[in-house]
Amino acid sequence: MKTSYKSFSPDFASNLPAFALASEEGEDGDNTTDIGVHTADEDRDDEEDEEDEPVAGEHSENRDGSTPSAELTIPATPDSAQEELDAKNAEEPDIDVHMLVSSRHLMLASPVFKAMLRHGNFKEGRELGSTGRLDIPLPDDDPEAFIVLLDIIHRPNRRVPRQIGLDLMANIAILVDKYQMVEAAEAFSEAWIEDLKLDIPSDYENSKLRPRVHKWTCIAWVFGKRKEFKDMTKLMEQHCGADLGEQIEKCFPIPDIIIDAIKQKREAALFELYALVEQIIRRYRRKDIFCPRTDDKNLRPACDAMLLGSLLKNAIAAGLYPPPTSPYGEETYAYVAGNLDRLEAEALCGKIRPFTKEKPHKNSHGFHLLAVAKIQELDERLSRLDINDFKKAIRTS
Repeated sequence: MKTSYKSFSPDFASNLPAFALASEEGEDGDNTTDIGVHTADEDRDDEEDEEDEPVAGEHSENRDGSTPSAELTIPATPDSAQEELDAKNAEEPDIDVHMLVSSRHLMLASPVFKAMLRHGNFKEGRELGSTGRLDIPLPDDDPEAFIVLLDIIHRPNRRVPRQIGLDLMANIAILVDKYQMVEAAEAFSEAWIEDLKLDIPSDYENSKLRPRVHKWTCIAWVFGKRKEFKDMTKLMEQHCGADLGEQIEKCFPIPDIIIDAIKQKREAALFELYALVEQIIRRYRRKDIFCPRTDDKNLRPACDAMLLGSLLKNAIAAGLYPPPTSPYGEETYAYVAGNLDRLEAEALCGKIRPFTKEKPHKNSHGFHLLAVAKIQELDERLSRLDINDFKKAIRTS
């Protein structure tokens, strides 16, 4: 059975069908955090949360003197992956994870929960104040990641893992961004990220490795990692196609302005690569003579013709001419730049008048030197996305 709860968002009142907070006390009178696993088919009326360790810290009290707490309902697998899971495990029941937590701790750690649970702001907060119990269904949130965050909030340094994998780190980043909990998780996220950097991706050309780059981009964005953000966006600029927006998983909180900037820089770089070839071809189609040799002027027109024919034929074979239209489909900057770097354009003067110190000249009339210089210029330009620029743009928008 699949839960029908909608995902939680800052538009609390319109997106959450129900929210319940429970008042439960341990033997010493403190609020408790109870984490249990139940199947979705179980009778909710018969469920009873077992008591766990007391949560440290003082809490605001309900009108009856009890301590309010939030009961979170999270399916074991987010809805975005539910269809695939159902196909693989058709006979296995869905599992809901129920967590009894302190509303006070949630409000201190998350401005999103604080705005929602404050008495009088929304109906959920009013219900919490009057009944002392509120259920929060969070079907799109990863249970393992949420449990780690709740452990950070309730009992730091006790059950929080010292090392985690990239998948869990990315899921934590999603929740940290969603509930604005960067400060709450910062003490642990720094160590986690430093450990994961030992295996940070350096390849985006292999489609199987691209999700790792997307996860790192998400992590770098959420936790403000400037170098990692620049490195990951550079990989995408150089190796992505026009469908980058469709390639990046929708669950990652990477703003559209970042994706658009990557796509725009890719398209601009590809335009300049294709334009260089087109400009040289157009130049040599004119009546003017461009061969730099001066010792045999009668051969200069033939030299230009040879370079034009060679360049035109090889450029067509390499897909560099005629230039395709923007946004250039699946073509990547790295692929096109490699083709341009390997493009051969032979000139007659280089064949019958080999280069000597006494009579120096540029092979292919300097075409290859122009190509290399352009590629180097674009390589440098495709490594300048600064996370601070985007943070500032979002703050001021």
